[in-house]
Amino acid sequence: MELYVKVIITNNYKEEDVINMAPIPIMAYKDLNEFAKHCGEKLLEESGNIEKFVYPDEVRHDNDESTWQEYIDVMKQKNDDLLSNLGRNANIYAIHKWSAADKKWIPMYVGERKTGGMRERITQHLIDKNVQTGSKLTEVKKMVRSGESIGVSFVKVEPESLRLYVEEQIISNFEGYLWNIQGAVKGYNNQAPLNTSGGPSPATSGN
Repeated sequence: MELYVKVIITNNYKEEDVINMAPIPIMAYKDLNEFAKHCGEKLLEESGNIEKFVYPDEVRHDNDESTWQEYIDVMKQKNDDLLSNLGRNANIYAIHKWSAADKKWIPMYVGERKTGGMRERITQHLIDKNVQTGSKLTEVKKMVRSGESIGVSFVKVEPESLRLYVEEQIISNFEGYLWNIQGAVKGYNNQAPLNTSGGPSPATSGN
C-alpha cells in the first residue's frame, strides 16, 4: 500500500480554500523529516498564513482581571469567523506575537490538537479556560495587556496520526519557542538537522 500524506494550509480559515487539495505521495519528500520541515515552514515562515487575533480595546492596557472576564463573549464574537471556520481543517497550530521593531510575526508556541478540537483549544489559549485546563492564557493576557498583538496560524496534516510526530519535529527543529522551552526563536536556516536520534526532544511538546 502506498503511503500518502497531506498538509493543508488553513489560509484565512475558509473551508473552501482547503477541501480540494489532493493528497501528496510520500515519495514527493525525501523522508518524513523533510515533510515535517515543509509543514513547519508553512506554519511559521509564511506571514500570509498568520491571522491576527482580535482583542477589544477595553482589555488592552488593563490589568484588571474582571475586565477580561467581562469581555470574554465579545472576544469570542470578534473572532468567530476564524474560530468557526477551523472546523476540521487544522490539527497543528502556532501562536505568534507581532514584533514592531522587526516588523514581523515571531512564533512563540507550537501545539497540536486532534482535528475537531481546535476551536476549543485555541479558545483556551487565547480567550478563556477553566482553572484545571493547562494553556498559555496567562502569557497571552500579559502580552495583550502590554499592548502587543497576537497572531495564530494552522496546518492540517493527514493522516491524523502524523500530527504528533510533525509537531515534535517542528519544535525540535526551531528549538526556541519561548513558551515551549526557554531560548531564542531561530529559523530552519540557523538550526541543526531534525532530531532523529530517538532520544528526548530538547523542546517541550505543546497541545
